[in-house]
Amino acid sequence: MTEADRPVFVRCLLWLGETFNEPVGDLRMEAYWQALGDLPLDTVRATCRQALKACKFFPKPVELRQLADGSVEDQAELAWAHALTLARRVGAYQAPGLDDPAMKAAIEALGGWRAFCLSEDEPTFRAAQFKRTYAAMMRRTKQDRIALPPVIDIKALPVRGME
Repeated sequence: MTEADRPVFVRCLLWLGETFNEPVGDLRMEAYWQALGDLPLDTVRATCRQALKACKFFPKPVELRQLADGSVEDQAELAWAHALTLARRVGAYQAPGLDDPAMKAAIEALGGWRAFCLSEDEPTFRAAQFKRTYAAMMRRTKQDRIALPPVIDIKALPVRGME
């Protein structure tokens, strides 16, 4: 969302507050803005409508995100299906051009793209390992997924007293 979307966002939260008989003050408004600001306004509006049907109490930001995105487990299921489709379409000898860091990590956990495509492992085991890794990556913040710590070559580090 952009700053121009804030009035509609505020109206959505006030709407939820009225419905669930919860006060929505400036501090709560700002916290929700920070937590949901990366979502498109249309998604937030649709999610607030869903919350009216799905929630018994005023929803926390994480509950609104789950309504918007589906649960992490749902996302892992969809990613598994997408990865299988890519494997069939692209094959083991071409790079699929993955832009989802969580999917990349899950495929790397299975030995990389070629190994993923050619694996003869038990399909249930492979699916479970992929989904676990994908879900773990999705639970990290976007910043954590983007800025993974660099690999350090400890042999290249100077030893104290030996410089």
